Amino acid sequence: MDWKMHESIDRFLSYMTVERGVSLNTTAAYKNDLVQLLDFVKSDTSATGWTQIDARSLTGYALHLH
Repeated sequence: MDWKMHESIDRFLSYMTVERGVSLNTTAAYKNDLVQLLDFVKSDTSATGWTQIDARSLTGYALHLH
């Protein structure tokens, strides 16, 4: 499932670039943030998809960043 999560990140970044016209720096920042979130979630939970990430996981990630 990890590859599907990465694939969804790539689709989102493509959408932001093509449809929304965000800058390459913004796209790179989004990618960095999303990949870091994905890495944290994979190491901290058994989530295999974005829909399995809950408020507890996101709170843990925010605390990890702080």
